[in-house]
Amino acid sequence: FFFQAEDGIRDVAVTGVQTCALPISLQKRGVRDACVGPLWDPIAVKMCFAAGEGGEFQLRFGAKMNANSGEPIDAKVRVLKLLKEAWQSFGDARDPMGDTAAIEIDGIAVVLNTLRTQAFGVDLFTNLGIDPAKKKVTVVKSHNHFFAAFSKIATEVHRTTAPGPLPDRKSTRLNSSHGYISYAVFCLKK
Repeated sequence: FFFQAEDGIRDVAVTGVQTCALPISLQKRGVRDACVGPLWDPIAVKMCFAAGEGGEFQLRFGAKMNANSGEPIDAKVRVLKLLKEAWQSFGDARDPMGDTAAIEIDGIAVVLNTLRTQAFGVDLFTNLGIDPAKKKVTVVKSHNHFFAAFSKIATEVHRTTAPGPLPDRKSTRLNSSHGYISYAVFCLKK
């Protein structure tokens, strides 16, 4: 499997590029023991906080920023965990994620956050009660910073790109009329 995602770098002006292809691709392939994150969606996080932990409701999330963002996900979700001012490790530093919600859709845990960031450490998930080492599949939105932490729990790491307005200087896709956002990661668990 290869799944599409955008580079989650906070200072890039373009957001939400095809991020919802991740959980949808997993669902279509029948994968149920997986986790995905971080997906930046402050409005969805606010709705999750209103529902509270354990709350179940219909939620539309992702793909809100521009015409290249793809389709949002509309699904019944269950709120697994909520954290105010969440963070993740990046070496010895802490990277702020803002208010964060872990939701579940058909066995797929998704981390939604309010501050744009990419995946750096496994505590992106573990701080929310999700153990990526126990999942069959972990998908992170990150350029390359994820590798030090996530390569320790993965048997395979695959990178891919998603359609979007920014060029991907490292992509081998040369026959496209639009740019690509680099890299998404797909990890098979040991």
